[in-house]
Amino acid sequence: MSELLAIKGRTAFVTGAGQGVGRQVALYLAQHGAGAVVVNDFHAERAESVAAEVETAGAKALPLAFDVSDFEAVGAAFAKVQETFGSVDILVNNAGNAGPTSRLDDLVPFWESDPAEWRRWMATNFDGVLNCTRHAMPLMVKGGYGRIVTVISDAGRVGEPHLAVYSGAKAGAAGFMRAIAKAGGRFGITANCVALGGTRTPAVADLIPDAEVARQLITDRTRIIVLVSPNNPGGVEYPAETIRAFYELARETGLKLILDETYRDFRKDAAPAHDLFTDPDWAETLIQLYSFSKAYRLTGHRVGAMTADAALLTEVEKFIDTVTICPNQLGQRAALWGMRNLRQWLAGERDEILDRRAAIEEGFPRIAAKGWKLLGLGAYFAYVEHPFAIASDELARRLVEEAGILLLPGTMFTPVGSEDGELQLRIAFANIDRAGIGRFFDRLENLAL
Repeated sequence: MSELLAIKGRTAFVTGAGQGVGRQVALYLAQHGAGAVVVNDFHAERAESVAAEVETAGAKALPLAFDVSDFEAVGAAFAKVQETFGSVDILVNNAGNAGPTSRLDDLVPFWESDPAEWRRWMATNFDGVLNCTRHAMPLMVKGGYGRIVTVISDAGRVGEPHLAVYSGAKAGAAGFMRAIAKAGGRFGITANCVALGGTRTPAVADLIPDAEVARQLITDRTRIIVLVSPNNPGGVEYPAETIRAFYELARETGLKLILDETYRDFRKDAAPAHDLFTDPDWAETLIQLYSFSKAYRLTGHRVGAMTADAALLTEVEKFIDTVTICPNQLGQRAALWGMRNLRQWLAGERDEILDRRAAIEEGFPRIAAKGWKLLGLGAYFAYVEHPFAIASDELARRLVEEAGILLLPGTMFTPVGSEDGELQLRIAFANIDRAGIGRFFDRLENLAL
C-alpha cells in the first residue's frame, strides 16, 4: 500500500486528526514512510497527543489547532506548514461534523430544523474541504505533485433522512472532488473520496458526553440533567469544560444539573474537577452529590452529602422523612469520624487506586493486540470492548466459568438490544492489587473461546 500511495518521504496534512478516523490515517501515514504529518484538530491537546504518537511512529509531526471552516485560519496553518516543511504533498480532508447522531430518532425532520444548524454542518463538512483544498493546491501545483483525499459518507450517496443537510454537504464535497480531479490532473494532482459507512469513532462512541448533543434531546418533559464524574460504569473523568458546558446548558434551559461526584476522591488529577461553586448563583442550577461510603469504605452503609439550594434541601428532607424512619446513625457517625481523622488515610487510598489504574494502563496492550479496546478508565472502573462474536452477558458468564474472572456485561448499563452494550464490559479493579491485575491480564491473554 505504501508503494501504491507513494507516501515515502512525503509531507501529509490530515484534518480532524485528533481522534477517530483522522488519528488512524495520521498514524498509518507515519508508519508507512511519510516524512512529516501535520495533525490538525479543533482541540490543541488532541492534536498534540496524536502528534506525539506520529513522532513515535517515525515521522516528523506538526500539531495545529484551528477550525477548518475559518478560511484565514486555514491559510495561516498552511503558511506554517510551508515554513516548517517546505510544501504539502498529501491532503486528507477528514474533519467533519455529523451533529447529534447518538439518537437519530429524536432529531427533528428537515422542515422543522433550525437554519443555524445548517450553517454549522455546511461549514465543517463542505466549506472546510474547500478551504483546505484551496490553500493546498498552489503548493501542489508548484511542486507538480499532489494527492487529495476527502472523507465523505455514504449519506452523501444515498441520503440520510435524519441528517439531510449533512447528506447534502457530503454530496457537495464529492462533486467538488470530481471537479478538482479534472482540474488538477495535468499538474500531477489526483483527487478522490472515501465514503464511510457507520464507523465507531469518538464522535459516536466517546464516553465523554456532549452538551450540544444533549441539547437536542431536551423536551418539554425534561426537568433535570444528571452527570456522573468520574463515571460509573465508564470510569472516565469529565473535563472541567464538559461539566461547565452542561451547567450552562441547564441554566440556559431552566433545568437543574445533578452532578454526582461519588468517586471524586479517586480522580487522577488532584486539581478541582470544576469551578461551578465560584458562580454566585450556582444554587439556582446545581445539585452536587458526594459519597462518604466510597471515600471511607463504609461497606453496607449508604452515607452521602447533597449540596444544593437551602429551600430545595428542605424539600428533600421532607421526602426522606417520609421514606426513612429513624435512619441508622452508625454510618453517619463513621463518616463524621472519617472527616475528622482520616484525611491522611484517604490520601493513601487514593494513591493505591491510582496505582491500580496505572497497572490497568500498563497491562492493557497485552490484550489490545488480541482485539480488546479500552474505552474508559478511572475511579474504580475500566470500561472495555471485547473482540468476541458473542454478547457481553454470555461472555461474562463464560469468563466466570472458564477463566475465573468476574465482571459486569455492558448490557446491564444500556437499553435492551443495544449493540454497544453487547460489545462492552465493566471491570472493577478497586479491590484487586497489582499482582492480581497481572493475573487478570494473564487469563485474558490466554483466553480461547
